[in-house]
Amino acid sequence: MTIPRINPETWDAAAGLMANSIDVKRARGVRHPFHADPDASLGVLRNEYDHFSATYYGAEVDEDIACNWFQAMAIITLDLGDHSESASAVLPLLRSKMEDYGYDNIDRFGLDGILVRLHDKIARLENLWERGAEANNESLTDTHADIIGYCIIGCMVAMDLWRLPLNDRFVHPSMS
Repeated sequence: MTIPRINPETWDAAAGLMANSIDVKRARGVRHPFHADPDASLGVLRNEYDHFSATYYGAEVDEDIACNWFQAMAIITLDLGDHSESASAVLPLLRSKMEDYGYDNIDRFGLDGILVRLHDKIARLENLWERGAEANNESLTDTHADIIGYCIIGCMVAMDLWRLPLNDRFVHPSMS
């Protein structure tokens, strides 16, 4: 028996579905064995990224493999940050950035472009972590949110949900 796939009708619903999937897995205890050790978790984040990108950069990747990997990276990142955070908490920021950038920036390079962007954010996280310094321009919390956002986008792209129309009824929390 094949389980039917949920087919969201809007970009917002798809992003929410991806974020919720990350949050549900995390709430069920899906964690890396080193989740309680931030230094080890940061190393895991780097190693997982390096292995995945070496295997799949420029190659076709199965949507389930890609989505599971992006979800795992988001969970590791959530565990590195404020443990009360959720992937769903990133959605207003992600929607706002989507309105600013549009579809084309992700469309141009697809999953490969997301991998490059993730590399930049992970490198930034490692640099700040190593220096034990506050960022000049973007906080660790902002960097965590960006990584989680790219993981949500990665799932959407892998599952061919990126190009869905925006929900016109979306109200940004700052406007309510």
